[in-house]
Amino acid sequence: MKRPLAIIGFTYLAILCVAAQFDIGVCIVFSVLCMACGVVLFFGFGPFRRRAALVTVLCTAGAAFAFYAATWHLAYWPMAALAGKTAQVKGTVTDIPVTSGQNAYYLVKADAVSVNGHIDTHSVTLRVKTQEADIVPFSRVTFSAALSLPSTGETDGFNSQQYYRSKGVYLFATPTDTIQVSAPTGFHPYAAAIHLRQFLSARLQERVGGVWGALSAGILIGDVSNLPTWVKRDFTTTGISHILAVSGTQTSLIMQVLLLLSARLRLPRRPSALLTAAVIVVFMAVTGFSPSVNRAGVMSLLYLGGLMLGREADALNSLGISVLVLCLLNPFAAMDTGLLLSFSATLGLVLISGHCVRWMDNRLVKLPARAGRLLRPPGLVLCETVGATLLTLPVILVTFRQLSLVTFFSNVFEVPISLLATLLAAAASLLPGNWLFLWLVKPVALLLRLCCALMIGYAHLLASLPFATVYTDYAFVYPVLLLALAVGLLVWKMWKRGADLRAAALCVAFALSVGLASHAVAA
Repeated sequence: MKRPLAIIGFTYLAILCVAAQFDIGVCIVFSVLCMACGVVLFFGFGPFRRRAALVTVLCTAGAAFAFYAATWHLAYWPMAALAGKTAQVKGTVTDIPVTSGQNAYYLVKADAVSVNGHIDTHSVTLRVKTQEADIVPFSRVTFSAALSLPSTGETDGFNSQQYYRSKGVYLFATPTDTIQVSAPTGFHPYAAAIHLRQFLSARLQERVGGVWGALSAGILIGDVSNLPTWVKRDFTTTGISHILAVSGTQTSLIMQVLLLLSARLRLPRRPSALLTAAVIVVFMAVTGFSPSVNRAGVMSLLYLGGLMLGREADALNSLGISVLVLCLLNPFAAMDTGLLLSFSATLGLVLISGHCVRWMDNRLVKLPARAGRLLRPPGLVLCETVGATLLTLPVILVTFRQLSLVTFFSNVFEVPISLLATLLAAAASLLPGNWLFLWLVKPVALLLRLCCALMIGYAHLLASLPFATVYTDYAFVYPVLLLALAVGLLVWKMWKRGADLRAAALCVAFALSVGLASHAVAA
């Protein structure tokens, strides 16, 4: 069986996504059925290697259903049962607040929740709403609060309860009296990461300024708190909102740059890999250990571990291990949109982009050498865009119920610029401000502002086009997309049997035009 870790990780993630759509009783029934089928196949007749993959999938599916049900029953439900009650809470503030109007929202890791004299010692993370915006991270707090669940229902594809469960937040708390605050004691490594995040964001806002500084902070560390709403809307409309969600792009870029510098400085392989791994862990902490960053960070650490051991890590196995680790720590993380987009984009790069690059290289060798060298870099961008876009499309359709028709054109232009902007933002925020580096800071900040201006302007131009985005709530978008997919699969299957690509493209174009027309009429 090839790549067993990839099979286990992918199956585990997929089954957790399915389990989130059913009641716990249904999950238990599915778990028993999958386990029973796996056991029957395991002891079946014939060579085991022929059914090894199917046995692995069934056993993993049974374990995933069982683990999801157990986590819901033992960890989530006891906390959810406290909703609607008033409790005395003691805990620790774990991050800086998110402000909205006059309100500040804190994450508090409660180590004791007392309801009617009964103390629940389960560790639970609460989202606390208050008007006190000056509580520093890792302060000890004590307060009485009304507990509630996140709001139910979906708004523009956003499911509040699923989102907060994926972050490990089960309950909201609204204090009913004054919060008693004790100053933090001792050294907390994550507090240093929070201060570094604030420092980088403030430095970019100071040196780049305006909406460009806010965008550069979003690209580098995912801080979009100062980014105007219209810029976020344009990025979402054009299908490039993933640029603002720190994931594999930033992590792999940082890793590659550090390894390249180490090679140029002729540093030994193992110390350079160890140093790069330490920087990756710090970057994960600075960006808040979000699921998408954790997935990319684990993959990078596996690659660096293979480098230290003199072995090459398999991309699909590494991807499977990374999602398996995250989902074992928190099975609700499987429904995190950032993780699903990051996972599907990486899978597309591995499975599809590689084939596209080989197909392109076979045709570039027939061109003159200079023309081949000039066309290959933009060709690589096109191949990566195609791979990532194709596999993230189902996640976007299901989660946001919309389809950006300009996403290919926006990604081809925006992604290369965002890579340059990431490096420039890192340089602009980390370079010292003394006179020795002042001559370098200003040109870097100016070039970064130009990159951000190009990204914002191009995204706004595409977002203003008619039919830049179509919503699947209207008309027959899903059937039309399925028809286009069926035509594409038919062409691929019949490619060596006389399939006509031009006729297939005409069919797809006709289907999409019918979909646009039906969308316009319905809307």
